[in-house]
Amino acid sequence: MTVSSKTGSGAVVASFLLLVVPLLVFPAQFGLPLARGSALTILLEAAYYVVMILLVGRDVTLGKAISSAGVCLLYRYSLGVLFGCGVALFFGVSWSSAMQIGVFSYLPAVLLQTIAAPFVLRPLLGSANADRRTARPEPREFAAREAASTGLTSISVSREKGVYTEAQTMRIQREAEARRQFVQTHEPGGNVPQNELNGFERATRYIGEHGSVFLAAVVDNEGLLLSNFKRGSIESEDWAPLALLFFDANRRVLNRATRSLGAPEKLDVMLKDARILMARETIFSLMVVAERHSDETLQIRFNQAMEMVRRYVAERFGAGQESNAERIHVSNTQ
Repeated sequence: MTVSSKTGSGAVVASFLLLVVPLLVFPAQFGLPLARGSALTILLEAAYYVVMILLVGRDVTLGKAISSAGVCLLYRYSLGVLFGCGVALFFGVSWSSAMQIGVFSYLPAVLLQTIAAPFVLRPLLGSANADRRTARPEPREFAAREAASTGLTSISVSREKGVYTEAQTMRIQREAEARRQFVQTHEPGGNVPQNELNGFERATRYIGEHGSVFLAAVVDNEGLLLSNFKRGSIESEDWAPLALLFFDANRRVLNRATRSLGAPEKLDVMLKDARILMARETIFSLMVVAERHSDETLQIRFNQAMEMVRRYVAERFGAGQESNAERIHVSNTQ
């Protein structure tokens, strides 16, 4: 689980207050009786956590809510034990009685800690769920699992450009098979000379020069990388299959129209914190993940990079080119 220092510090401060405030007012009961712990009170507390997590969480399933409620329960009992230690040390109460008071009996502390627990742990539980969602799956399994749930918030669709013959498509696919094990990942500060880069790599590096870009990738028709540029900890292989999923999902939506509009050729998706640009040709797709508030120069670079890839494909796989994929790869890497 990845937790930012700000999130962790906030949880520590809140936990400290939940311990100190009850100690400051102890033994005042504010009209509340001393309670006794039972299985029913534990179940009621767990049920409260499940309901609150379902209400305040995003995309939380019942199973995740139950497991998170268990974490809240352990957290609250830990606070109760620490509070009991404070009662024993500062008020001269026996340790067994102090533990009973801290965990179950002293209702002002128990109620305060119980009500606050899901809200204190919400950022931490959210980080854990996000890590599980971004765990790296196999590309084909990822495509099968996510195809039905892909969501878009902003889409632009344009007509397809360019015509490729079946023979040209087969040559490019053979070249892609030969290159997959040699795909290079480029990052900021890379010192590979331009003359040693092929057309795919030049295009992704050119887009990556824009400071808002997290990922630029050229993907084949099986969702596998031909070239990519990344900035930060984003995983290129996780994102590659999404290019196909986005286009397939939108194609199915467009096919529901009374008058078919055809397959989408370009998509522009705006998310809460990111922007995804995608364009598709007959045998490849170009995908860019960038900051949401990127400027218009990103769109210009994207269009220019698309032309670079089209030109490279046309020059490399024209009718007069040799179709041996292994020889093509050797020429790309020399």
